[in-house]
Amino acid sequence: MAEIREPLISIWFGNFYRPAYDDRSFVDASMRQLKQLGFNTVELDSKDWQDFRDRFQGEAASPFVAMQEYMQEAAHREGLAHMFLILYLNGDNLYPNIRFSPPVHGDSVRNANGSDGYWYRYWSQKARDTMTEHVAQFQEHYGQGQAELAVNGTSRIPLCSMWDPIVAPSYDVEGMRRYTAWLRQRYGTIEAFNAACDTAAESFEALLPQDVWFTLRFGESVLYSAEDLAECTPRFTVWADNMRWRAWELADYFAAMKDRLHGIDPCLFLMPNLSQWSHFLNIDTSAMPDVGLCDLWDTANRGIDMRAIAPHVDMCHWFTLPVTMDGSPDPYVVSCQHAHMRSLNPGREWFGGIYWGRFLYNDIYRFITPEETIGSIIAAGARGISAYGWCGLDDGGILHRMDEGFLDSLSRGNAWARQVIPLTGKRLLGRVAILFPTAMALLEPLGIPGAA
Repeated sequence: MAEIREPLISIWFGNFYRPAYDDRSFVDASMRQLKQLGFNTVELDSKDWQDFRDRFQGEAASPFVAMQEYMQEAAHREGLAHMFLILYLNGDNLYPNIRFSPPVHGDSVRNANGSDGYWYRYWSQKARDTMTEHVAQFQEHYGQGQAELAVNGTSRIPLCSMWDPIVAPSYDVEGMRRYTAWLRQRYGTIEAFNAACDTAAESFEALLPQDVWFTLRFGESVLYSAEDLAECTPRFTVWADNMRWRAWELADYFAAMKDRLHGIDPCLFLMPNLSQWSHFLNIDTSAMPDVGLCDLWDTANRGIDMRAIAPHVDMCHWFTLPVTMDGSPDPYVVSCQHAHMRSLNPGREWFGGIYWGRFLYNDIYRFITPEETIGSIIAAGARGISAYGWCGLDDGGILHRMDEGFLDSLSRGNAWARQVIPLTGKRLLGRVAILFPTAMALLEPLGIPGAA
């Protein structure tokens, strides 16, 4: 392990095909610059791809695996520790067009037409076994030089144990059985369900996918209306049930995986990034039709309840960015969301999450400096910062191409954070409570009239 005697300041380095197909001199120069910018830990893109498993079986390293091994060496030479982004929402969204080694799901969901959905079946014991095995293999083979730091007075190993978790339905028999068992628990009787959802099933077992899944029953183009919400029509009720089930499955998943991963090493500090692009104060993606998976940036489209997950992770956090729902720069968003993180981590230390770089076509940090953003994060009570990202070939990974003014401000902000965090002491109990609209955050996407 590599003990860090200062607050964690980490940066995700790598995504897509970079830096796997870059030369080593680029990696060496990057590690030097990251050290100069005030980072002390590099977070590696270590999702469960088959070429990692082949390597652990003694085969030659693929270009991607070989470069990741070299990145660990290069980081250590510069006095940086490494940590892992070990699991990702659907296993991988890069194969086969960018990454050429397939993801390993163990067990994946099925589409309505019976084809493979290429998405983790989060409730499956086989999928969970596969995830656990992946983490165990990384600890065995790449544990040397991992970051280790004191959290809540105990030595811990930070691990991004899941990035952007989203449960997807499975339309096969087993997936329907799982969902209808949840519906039975929620409604009690089929008569109550039929009345709420305008169906005529004789039993929960007789329900068909098109009876219970919103997109199969109502289509994908339109959600529900303000009138549906006010009157609790079947259109709203089916949507709400879908989202409540997803939230329940995520909480169940994290509860099970906490025991599993701590069973590998109780020192692992599980700090999943629960949302890549903010939470509740989301970006309205209706004007972004050409951005992949952008509908899932609105966490109300995903079915996630941060408060239900919080007890089942060592730290509840996500990545924020200082923009309003129309993409305009606004530092208040970061301050507000970190105050929310603080409320989800009572009595324990936690780290902030921030996106550094451009946002689509808007250079948001021309209007907001990294220094003031870091100040907001630390003022909210964060004991460290996890950031995204360096060399990821997208808006979240172009920190290495930002201008000198931005980088100077970032360096000063990181240095200030390292100095100030040890001085802040124990946070006092706040005198003002801000109520968080959990139901709205879970059930009302920005596309619903009035939700914004």
